[in-house]
Amino acid sequence: MLSGLKMIIELLTTIKNQLGKLIDLFTELVDIKRQQRVPLQERHIWTKGELLDKMNMSEPTYNRNLKKELLIPMRLGGSDMYFEEDILKAIEESRRKGKI
Repeated sequence: MLSGLKMIIELLTTIKNQLGKLIDLFTELVDIKRQQRVPLQERHIWTKGELLDKMNMSEPTYNRNLKKELLIPMRLGGSDMYFEEDILKAIEESRRKGKI
């Protein structure tokens, strides 16, 4: 009985150590990702009009995409605006779902 308990303690200790290593890796990944961020001044922002024009999207399609939460605008001064990378994510999501 005592040796079984000792084995369980050793196993739990090993798991704890491995989880600690995983946490360290995740922390490192978060730091790397943080360093890769593009400064706000360098990010391209699209207006709703640019989005409709460049994506050849109608107003009803735009409204449908808002309802489906495929497009999530930043509302600044009553205008919908989007970071370019968010638009690319929405396109990828549509492609993944077979919509385009």
